[in-house]
Amino acid sequence: MNKSGENLIKFYIELPSDCREIGQNIMNAVFQAGFMMDKSSEGSILFTGYSSSSDYLSKEVWSRLHNLLELNRSDIIKAGGYSLRRQHSKRTDWNEKWKSNFKSKKIGSNWIVIPAWEADKQNLVGSKKTKKGDRFPIILEPGVAFGSGHHPSTILVLTELGRLIKNPIKINSFLDAGCGSAVLSIAAAHLNIPRVKAVDVDELSIKNAERNIKLNRMEDRIELNKNDINRIDTQEEYDLIAANCLPQIHRDIMPRLTNLLTEEGRLLVGGILLQHLRKIGRNIEEHNLTIDWKLVRDGWWLLSCSRS
Repeated sequence: MNKSGENLIKFYIELPSDCREIGQNIMNAVFQAGFMMDKSSEGSILFTGYSSSSDYLSKEVWSRLHNLLELNRSDIIKAGGYSLRRQHSKRTDWNEKWKSNFKSKKIGSNWIVIPAWEADKQNLVGSKKTKKGDRFPIILEPGVAFGSGHHPSTILVLTELGRLIKNPIKINSFLDAGCGSAVLSIAAAHLNIPRVKAVDVDELSIKNAERNIKLNRMEDRIELNKNDINRIDTQEEYDLIAANCLPQIHRDIMPRLTNLLTEEGRLLVGGILLQHLRKIGRNIEEHNLTIDWKLVRDGWWLLSCSRS
């Protein structure tokens, strides 16, 4: 968390207006706790996000933005190209303004996502209480580059997770593929799924996930690994897998996710915008999976899949 008066790094991405959804996808992946989007005087779209000024974090954020832009390079170049830049920014009141955007939020019929600073005021941090009213509390400290649990794709997966757990088929294992803040793993552990594994290749995500797992007293319930999905041992199998990722990542990890799914298992594929829906759907079917149903919220899609 940034202290009052601490310098920040301000990141800018400028994209052609035709690449608006690509830009939103990238910024949501890197600055899930919030970013700004404006039209420039030339008619292009200007995206702005903030990170700590620490050398390590600012370099990591820059690298993530650059890599995601390059993954979409062909589409962006066709539309006119992009610019990526950064500058130091002094925001003495940034912390309080940022906090004011994130309040507790009820999700589905099972969850309430609570920012760490609110949970602390309510004496929930470190508490052994497993429920707040009739809902499971998920305490998160998003930081400037991590999810608050409010993103539409996260809400879709959380809602579906709560619904699936009521099915007669017992879910004994859950894999959070690309765990980010670990919000989905924490939810799965609340539902008493015996084995919960959270995996992410990104060092920043792993550190944030570790912090959130501790806030929720789930250290003994969730196995957290810094690893590439494609390097997970194929001897492992999971009844339920959630992959709430970027479209390009779905394509790369789909073969391994299919191998990791039990015969009666279910795969939740999220983080999909309409422009990628058909292509990802074909990729899923090419791996002998059936899309049983589709859910959408604010333009983001979730595909619930099983073996054909």
